[in-house]
Parts: sequence; structure tokens; C-alpha cells
Amino acid sequence: MVKTGDTVVIGGLLDENVQESVSKVPLLGDIPILGHLFRSTSSKKVKKNLMVFLRPTIIRDDMTMNAISGQKYELMRAHQLDKQAQGISLMPGFDTPVLPEQPTARDFLDELRRQMDEESTSTAQPKEDSVQASAKPVRRTGGER
Repeated sequence: MVKTGDTVVIGGLLDENVQESVSKVPLLGDIPILGHLFRSTSSKKVKKNLMVFLRPTIIRDDMTMNAISGQKYELMRAHQLDKQAQGISLMPGFDTPVLPEQPTARDFLDELRRQMDEESTSTAQPKEDSVQASAKPVRRTGGER
């Protein structure tokens, strides 16, 4: 458990890579005993540590949530538009996918009204219940149960 705004480490991945290389003067570096004078060795050790940090934030009202998610959405969309302007170097002729513009509250309300209008027109005409229309009486005989 963690309080809102505090950070917790979930886990991580470790990677260690060791590289050794030999540089030498052609032919002279291969001579026994004297070859060490014309040759150098180097080793390189690289460690990578990928950690996953989580900082939960509890948002208690819708207005704040909408503002934060709208900002994040627009940030991602702006990043995608920037990448689209640069183009895809590996696949010329193909566009980089971009998120659609975030709908405004007015668009949401218009869509909600349209759906409510469709529902009200479809419920204005009474329909038979499909279960009742397809139900047929079953007659039982005195056979085994």
C-alpha cells in the first residue's frame, strides 16, 4: 500500500554486457612473444538497470480528471503529429498513425442527444416481446420424468 502521491518501486530488469576487443598491427601482432608489442586488448563492461516506478494519484472529481486526461491526450497527439511531419524513414509512402482530435463536451452532448432521440423513436412503437411471441404451450403426458 502507498499513499496518494508517494512513489513505489514495482520491479526492474538488469542487463550486463561485457565486450572484449583486440586491436593489432597486421602480421606484426601475430608474431609470438614480440606480437604483444604490436597488439592491445580492451574490455568494456556495460550494466543497464531498468526500474519501474509507480506514483499513484487519486483524483476525486470529474473536472480535474477531464482536465488532466485532456492534457495528456493532446500531448500524445502533438507528439504523433510531430512524428508524422518527419515521416516514417523505414516505410516511405506510409503515414504515421495519429490519434483523432479529442471530442469537445458539445460534441459529446450532441451525440448523447442523438442516441436518446433514436431510443425514444424506437420505443414509441410498441413491439411484441420476442420471448412471448415465440413461446408455445407444451403439453406433458404422464410418462417418465
